[in-house]
Amino acid sequence: MSEKLSKDMPFDKQPSKIIKSLNEDRKKLQGFLITANQLPNSDETQKNTYANNALYLPISYIEMQLDELYFGLWQTKNFRWEIVVNEVIGSIELDVFHPVKNIWITRTGSAATPIQMKKGSDLGPNMSQYKIHNTLVKDFPHLKAEALKNAAKSLGKWFGRDLNRKFEDIYTPLLIMPENDPMTIGQASMLEGLIGGADRALITDTQLSEITNSVKSMTFNQASKIIDELWKVQKNVDDDGRRLQPGEIESKNVQGSINKDDFYEDKKKPKKDKK
Repeated sequence: MSEKLSKDMPFDKQPSKIIKSLNEDRKKLQGFLITANQLPNSDETQKNTYANNALYLPISYIEMQLDELYFGLWQTKNFRWEIVVNEVIGSIELDVFHPVKNIWITRTGSAATPIQMKKGSDLGPNMSQYKIHNTLVKDFPHLKAEALKNAAKSLGKWFGRDLNRKFEDIYTPLLIMPENDPMTIGQASMLEGLIGGADRALITDTQLSEITNSVKSMTFNQASKIIDELWKVQKNVDDDGRRLQPGEIESKNVQGSINKDDFYEDKKKPKKDKK
């Protein structure tokens, strides 16, 4: 008879095979969540000049990321809408087939879009006569796209979850996964100093911007690799023109001399500020 999880037994008392299997599943789920909570590529982020330069991701990017992250296994359903004065409001359900658990999960998104009206329009009972001809040809699909984007945001930062938010939380894995351990506070400080000391003749502003935008969601291993690369492009040199080595550079962002090796010993997770 196969072993099963018993609801009447404490987790630590369950059969060892069950516990091991559950932990392996959780680690896979955690690894997927780490991927889904990476920041979107900075060159894909656009500014809405009509909304105080609010950042957004184009619908083409969202749809392509759904294709890539969920292997094309996604669909929309139950698109609902109604007209409120001169706006169309709506909601949609987004289904994605989870590539780790192999189940369908659903997210709901909502949005609103204005119906373009002629200048000086009367929003009374006869306002339909003031509607710009064929405006809903573009306004209605725009509503569906915005609702889909809103639903996708709940899947993770990769879909623009934290764009334009004043407070951004960071996904912190609960299970120990060496390859996915979050970077240390020391690594974060070192990255800040190395980014500021980078020689623009050796690395472009675009590359530095991408590194800066991804710092918050870097794992320990990712941060280690970026630190190694940034050491190679530092502009700090001594009086003889020799490029300073790790441990010799003083950063304004870190007290005392930076010694790269110090930051590979402390693997404690950075503590979150209390909300």
